Amino acid sequence: MPDQEVPNRAQAARLVSRAVKLMDSGKAAAAVEILQQALCIDPGSPLVRLDLASAYREAGEPAKALDVLDTLLRANPQAADARVLSGLIHFEAGRTERAEESYRSALELEPGHRDAWNDLGALRFVSGRYAEARECFERALDADPDLADAWFNLADACRELGDGEAAAKADERFAECGRRRRR
Repeated sequence: MPDQEVPNRAQAARLVSRAVKLMDSGKAAAAVEILQQALCIDPGSPLVRLDLASAYREAGEPAKALDVLDTLLRANPQAADARVLSGLIHFEAGRTERAEESYRSALELEPGHRDAWNDLGALRFVSGRYAEARECFERALDADPDLADAWFNLADACRELGDGEAAAKADERFAECGRRRRR
């Protein structure tokens, strides 16, 4: 049995790689089909489930994405990335309280989770809580100083708070991150 698991996992990994390329090119529905195949091959893989949930979200099927995430979290309650994705889906659906719960639970598991901090900051920003949003974006940048989205968001929060100098610095750092990505 263990000998067969290695080729199956390798096959599932190849499918996941194909699916990620499809998602990157905007073909989420095709990625869903491939990820379902990968899940049949490696049903215990939390990473396959996380990618499948992400593909469902990108394909415009948030309820299916949440179902996959619920299954993943029942088997792997420590999966912070799954909690962040769940938060994002709830946030996009306007369920801000559920989103905040998801982000906070991810941060309890991984206090330095850059995406949880950035997304929590976005939630607070749209709620008009600019100072709290700024703190969240700064925490995201403590975790990953090259997180372009957090620099962009921080600039917006600083502008809303009337701190033009900090906004200009954040805009500059955002531009630097973009230049590094294009090289």
